[in-house]
Amino acid sequence: MGLSTSVLAAPAAPAAPAAPTAPGDDDVPPLALHARAAAQLLQSGSVEEAQGPLQECLKVLEERDREVDLNTSELLALSDALSLAFHVAPASVVVAFRAAALVAWLARHCQQQPGRWSTPVLDHLQLYGRLISSAWVEGGVLTQQAMDNNRYLLLLGEIMCQVSEIDLEQRQHWTELASRCFGADFWRSSFFASHLQSLLKIITVCPLQTTQHLAFRTLQACDESEDFPGLLDRVLAFQISWAKDPALSAQLNTWAAAALAQLQCRPVASAGCCLAAFFAERLPKTERLRKAFGPLLQTALMEKEPPGGLLKPCIFSTCMGLCGPQSEISCSLAVTLTSLLPVQLMSDHVELERLQRSTQQVLLPRLCVAMGKTVGTLSCEDQVGMAGTLESWAAAVSSHPSVGSPSPARRRFCSSAFFAVATVAREAELSKLCPEALLLFLKALSAVDRFREDSQEYRAICLSLVQCGRNFGAAFEDDLLDTFCELDRGPESNREVRLYFWMSLLAMAQVKDLQRAWPVLLRCLRGSGALAARAVALAALSKAPAWEMLTAALEAFEAAEGEEIMSALQHSIDRFMELAESEGGQQVTALLQELQRRCHSAQQRGDDKKAALLFQLLCLALQKQPAATVQAAVAELLPLQQPFRQLFAAHVASTFPEAARQQLAAWLLRRFPDAARAFHESTPAIGEPQPVLRAAM
Repeated sequence: MGLSTSVLAAPAAPAAPAAPTAPGDDDVPPLALHARAAAQLLQSGSVEEAQGPLQECLKVLEERDREVDLNTSELLALSDALSLAFHVAPASVVVAFRAAALVAWLARHCQQQPGRWSTPVLDHLQLYGRLISSAWVEGGVLTQQAMDNNRYLLLLGEIMCQVSEIDLEQRQHWTELASRCFGADFWRSSFFASHLQSLLKIITVCPLQTTQHLAFRTLQACDESEDFPGLLDRVLAFQISWAKDPALSAQLNTWAAAALAQLQCRPVASAGCCLAAFFAERLPKTERLRKAFGPLLQTALMEKEPPGGLLKPCIFSTCMGLCGPQSEISCSLAVTLTSLLPVQLMSDHVELERLQRSTQQVLLPRLCVAMGKTVGTLSCEDQVGMAGTLESWAAAVSSHPSVGSPSPARRRFCSSAFFAVATVAREAELSKLCPEALLLFLKALSAVDRFREDSQEYRAICLSLVQCGRNFGAAFEDDLLDTFCELDRGPESNREVRLYFWMSLLAMAQVKDLQRAWPVLLRCLRGSGALAARAVALAALSKAPAWEMLTAALEAFEAAEGEEIMSALQHSIDRFMELAESEGGQQVTALLQELQRRCHSAQQRGDDKKAALLFQLLCLALQKQPAATVQAAVAELLPLQQPFRQLFAAHVASTFPEAARQQLAAWLLRRFPDAARAFHESTPAIGEPQPVLRAAM
């Protein structure tokens, strides 16, 4: 990685003068040539003129092949120039900056191939460390300048504190040098990410006193930077980076103590308070220091915040256990969630990409967990308010025109929406929710179900919501049916996916009387694909009129390819026949005749695939019928084609009751000898279990 020198809060340097020439200069490497020129100018007191050759040295190194080591002449020439540069550094911030950049390049060069630490370069770096210590004195000009101008000192501290070839005391010396450059502008820095990385590496090595100093300055600088627009984003980035590094757990108590001291001085809702809550939450629950945070955080949360603000939700969701009941904040969490994932961004790809990169996304899981854990503590009215906001937002996401876009950013947004709703439902204490809130949570899940990834946990969440709702009696079942009808009138863009989900809920709730929802169920049956198949399965579980439901499903099957519908019909045909029998023998006859008619019609128009599927369904419907009824139903179809005879023979042999099997087999083989092979192949051996039905197609 190159070392950028683009940001420098110092006067521009003059153009580099031509390097003095001498006999044999043609054989001198460019780096040594520029380093000697800089050394000569510095030795003669021409500090400003030396800035140019130092910059040229850095350019040569940046363009250098990373695999090529510095030779002895280059290293010695550079060492002479840097030794002189550090002596005059306090008088020229530009010289100081460029000298530090050159040393940082050497350290990075060694870091890229650890074997280089065993070369003389490490001795030179140690020498530069002593020279830097003399130039960057505590409270001096160089340590008081902007952190961005000292970024290479921080980088050096980060690299050198990890070098195992030097002892701990020497590594800590580098961390102490870096800590001198740590200023109040840390949170405002243009190189914040780099400074943060350096800081978190340094504090794993530096002595306790230096750690305490850095912790205090970091937290104090946070409070001093409150007017910086991106402060909360950077605080969250700090938290993310800290959480990723297990080595930082040893520093937790030191930082928590500094955060507590800062919070005691200023117990207000601020970005600094968010950091304090973060450290407090990570402390062991038995830690006395942790308990001291509670009253201070509760005091901070009493502060007023503008509507839509993120500070109080951030503090509360980070450390709920210490913040105490905060019903006002809990009620606002759903609104905060919708502001973190605004639906309108689905139409703006650029903003959507920016949103995905925002560190504020770390708040999403925290807010969802907090919503789930606190919704049960709210009044019924507030529960409905939270769940209603969530449902409206989920429905808007699900019905957005861009929801089907292949854009990765939009897919991540939709996945986040599903994750949010499912997390709230998972974390909620469902037994404490009112039926209206339970219903709204189910509606929200129906909206985002299209974005889900199949999991047993998710199914268990839905089942738990339904079971809790059933505890409220028949009124909840009525609400489920009313919502089913309401969803049927919803936007076409997400109507089918929500109806599909809701039929699963009706099955989970074991709602038998679907009379008030029959019109919707019939429309679903006349649909296509998975929706109609789910409707068939639901109709079979209910007290629905067999003729109406079965004929509607058959119409849907004939209107499309219908494999899913036919599969559902084959699994449910026994139930439809039972319903028909309960309605009278005429219904059974009518259903069988309808299946026979449709099969014959499909065969006549040359659709052999549908004809075979319909004939197979007819065979399944005939399994429990008297032999005479079976013969009458298939007598006209069997002569039409051999596949019908083979399929019927396979069914008779493997699925019909023993008494009917013998009678039908004799009748079939007498009339159609060509079915004998299929019959014998499908007949189970004595003592073997009945085989799974095989489609003879």
